[in-house]
Amino acid sequence: MELRGCWLLILQVFPGCAGIPFCDPEYLSAVGCPEVEHGIDWQVFLEGTCEKCPPNEPCQLDFEDTAFQLAQVATAGGAEGAPHFRCAPGLLSTMIIIAQYFLVKEPTPEVAKILGTGASLAPFPFYTSQYSRYANMVPMNLLLCNTQQSSAPSMYNRYVPRVHAEDSGFCGLVYTDDQLVRRCRSLRQNANVLARVGSTLDSLERIQCPAFEELKVEEGLGRKIQKYQDRANQLQCQDSRGMWHEAMSDIHKCVLITVGHWLRFRPGELVLDWGSGCGHKLSWAKMLFDVEGVGVEIQEPAVRWAQSHSAGMFCHGDGRNLSWLPELTFDHVISYASIYHLEKHDQCSVGIQLVRKLKIGGRAFLGWNHGPVMSNWEWLRCFEDSHEFVKEHDIAADGVEVDFDAVEDGYLFPPNANVLEEKRTFLYQYPAYSIFLTRQRLREYEGSWLDVDLVLGCDGIRSAVRGALQAAGARVEQTRFQDRRPIVYRVLAIPTGKEDSTELNYSVRKDNVPWPALPNVEGDLLGVVLFRPTDERIEGLKSGAEAKKVFEELFPEWPTPMITDEEWDNFAARKTRQLPRFAYAGPELNLGGKCCLLGDAIHSVKPFFGLGLNSGFEDISVLDQCLGECDAELSKALPLYTRRRAPEAKCLVRCQRRFDQATDLAFALAFVLPIVLEPRLLKSGKRDDSIFRKLLPSVFAPGLLVGDSAALFQDGELSFTTAERRKRRDRILQAMIICGVLSLLGAGAFLSLRTVARLLWRCLSPPVHGWLP
Repeated sequence: MELRGCWLLILQVFPGCAGIPFCDPEYLSAVGCPEVEHGIDWQVFLEGTCEKCPPNEPCQLDFEDTAFQLAQVATAGGAEGAPHFRCAPGLLSTMIIIAQYFLVKEPTPEVAKILGTGASLAPFPFYTSQYSRYANMVPMNLLLCNTQQSSAPSMYNRYVPRVHAEDSGFCGLVYTDDQLVRRCRSLRQNANVLARVGSTLDSLERIQCPAFEELKVEEGLGRKIQKYQDRANQLQCQDSRGMWHEAMSDIHKCVLITVGHWLRFRPGELVLDWGSGCGHKLSWAKMLFDVEGVGVEIQEPAVRWAQSHSAGMFCHGDGRNLSWLPELTFDHVISYASIYHLEKHDQCSVGIQLVRKLKIGGRAFLGWNHGPVMSNWEWLRCFEDSHEFVKEHDIAADGVEVDFDAVEDGYLFPPNANVLEEKRTFLYQYPAYSIFLTRQRLREYEGSWLDVDLVLGCDGIRSAVRGALQAAGARVEQTRFQDRRPIVYRVLAIPTGKEDSTELNYSVRKDNVPWPALPNVEGDLLGVVLFRPTDERIEGLKSGAEAKKVFEELFPEWPTPMITDEEWDNFAARKTRQLPRFAYAGPELNLGGKCCLLGDAIHSVKPFFGLGLNSGFEDISVLDQCLGECDAELSKALPLYTRRRAPEAKCLVRCQRRFDQATDLAFALAFVLPIVLEPRLLKSGKRDDSIFRKLLPSVFAPGLLVGDSAALFQDGELSFTTAERRKRRDRILQAMIICGVLSLLGAGAFLSLRTVARLLWRCLSPPVHGWLP
């Protein structure tokens, strides 16, 4: 195990020490450390820390350990002041050990509440170069928008510079971190966050960083960017300088906050940072806006630091070629003070490629561009001619269409014109300017699959047609809900006898394990074993024999002996699959008169109430009605279909989801109480009228999913939205009646008590006249 640079703190002082084993006491003298100094035996200290302090983990030193006692002596000083130590790395190591012990191992309750259990001053031991990180930066999880991720491994040892843009006087957009985080947490209450998070996670899975043995650039560009490599190698990433020549993290934080507001960052979205440097901007974006980030940076030392200490996914590569990034992926693209290093041709090429990575409607920010290098008019012409540019230079199949804005940085970030005259504000001065781009509808989709007369998207919850509609500019947003009562399943083939009927559905349930068996075209039955993901009886099966034994115990009345041993082995080896999540699409379900969506592509529900397939058939029926009413004119029929089915799809999914609650108060209110108020199922198998249905059958309707004769959702004459409104009216009337009855009972009880109290008073009170003289 080696530490490059002999403890790194003195790398510039002893450049020849690289590669020395840091736990070998023979090399103490190489870093200026005598064997014994002011009562400290550095060799003993070295051996103790190497034994108890593994790299990249917190130290395990106890208070009684010799190395810890020596660290206390070294850091305690004395009455006449701290002694002078020649072994600077050793002294700094003792300081880190003491700080780590009292910060992590014996923290105060306040510190423990903030840091949680995953805090440490790792990496250690003797990575004393990290001292500047502890001194100049703060852990992100101290104030993170997404509180659920505060203790997640992805947030372990992630830092941002210790700066306050609102106090710098250089930022016109003044918000404290606390304000931004509280606002972000409020936005996270929006249900659509789940859909954005799901889409972002899917996108991140498709991204693979390019692999380079050695990345080379031409000499001219290499000279321009050499200074950034030097700064990254000098560990400027862990102080307020970052990749710049002086401390200005407060300005860069101001830029990120301002841009986040201009682009309207929303929790769960995905951001691409071109020229991400140390990753500070993406870390602030995650902390304050809860967006996920992908950074592209050409300097390998900066990427290495960002991968360890910044929030996001960071890739080392030449940003002029972005073919490895999937298109139509990112909600936002940002780049600050990076693209201007390139030649004009490369700037235009990179700009077009970056916009192609945006989703339709996504927005981009390209900041601190230099007018003499490439003016905003040249940028505008680049995008106006993008279709010819990409074909001429073989960049992509087609160009892009954008909404283009350019504004001088001096009018965008500082609070007033006086700041332009202050120190360090060359960032704000002319000719620096920023570009804001919004991606418009793709021209390349015109003349492709939309040339056909009609495309029907019936391809399920992960509909590719729906994705293509979104890419073509249609507002087909899929809202996916978190599964509050997850259920998984495995399938099992069940053979049947000659006299067994295969036209019926069979079902049995025991110990929260339903086992329905459905007929198939082969004449046998397909058993679908439903269970909770935490049920180890099924999830933990190791063999077919074990599976057979479990099912014989659970379902002794089922024909488990008829199932072959081979099928039991297949069942135990099959992958557990999850039921589809509740999801609906909208507000649009079509793109003009060319395409529309039906079935699970617009509404996905769990198959417990028989409304998934049936509602798909209803989509077809409604589309047929719309075609008939519009004389098969698609440009009118498909929008009419959208207006009729989009609200119905949303209503169907949201109503069924209310019945899919966990076992808690919400479940009681959403599921149990309506069933109590609605018809009840008797032991005889018949449905009894509820109190309200018995008293006023012409006023109160059956339940949405359960009823005496037919549930409202099974009434072919009522739409889902009409049924929901009808049931909402019933709920209001029921609540009014119950409140009225309770009020009358309360009033009657009060009057009765008052009457009884008066009678008792008269009977028990002594005669007053007997006291008179």
